[in-house]
Parts: sequence; C-alpha cells; structure tokens
Amino acid sequence: MKKYHLRVYDNFHYGDDSAGYDYGQFEKYELALIAAQKEVESSLRHEYKAGMTKDELLMAYAFYGGDPIIVPDDYIDGKYFSARDYAHEIAGNVCSELEARQSKRNNKT
Repeated sequence: MKKYHLRVYDNFHYGDDSAGYDYGQFEKYELALIAAQKEVESSLRHEYKAGMTKDELLMAYAFYGGDPIIVPDDYIDGKYFSARDYAHEIAGNVCSELEARQSKRNNKT
C-alpha cells in the first residue's frame, strides 16, 4: 500500500535537514494533508502576538514556523501541498479568531 510521509522542517533553520523531524506516515493523502494543515495552523497560533496583522503573522511564520511537507512513496498522482500557500490562505482567519478571544478575555476582567 502506498504511504505518504509527513516531515516537518523548521523555517528558522531553513535548509538544515537535521532540523526537521518525521511527523508520521499515512495511508491516504487526505490524512497526511489534514495533519500538515494542523501543523501550519499550530505554528501560526504559536507565532501570533496580540494586535498582529495578517502580514506580520505571515512574516513571523516565514521566519520561525513549522514547514510540513508531504512525501509520497512515488510522485505519480501529482498531489502537492504548500505550507506557505496554506498559511497565506488562513492567516487572516487565525488573526481574527485569536484577536476575538483576546477581546473576550479583556471584557471579562
């Protein structure tokens, strides 16, 4: 059975293969994709600071975030995941969500 390997690299150590780690193996691309997306979301949430704009968050992610890649046993199906593209897609929502949470906390005190 075909496997999809998820490997996560550290943008802070870009180009240093030893800074990456194996996240896991998946029998379906879709499962590897979900795990990769969660890793990007987690990195964005980790890098977020109160009041950050989407662009500021993306800059922090580009310097310090996790960069997951999906490596299939073979490349016949042509599926491709870009962590950077996905980060651009969701960064605005992450900022809005975390800013709203912070606002709720501030209103309770």
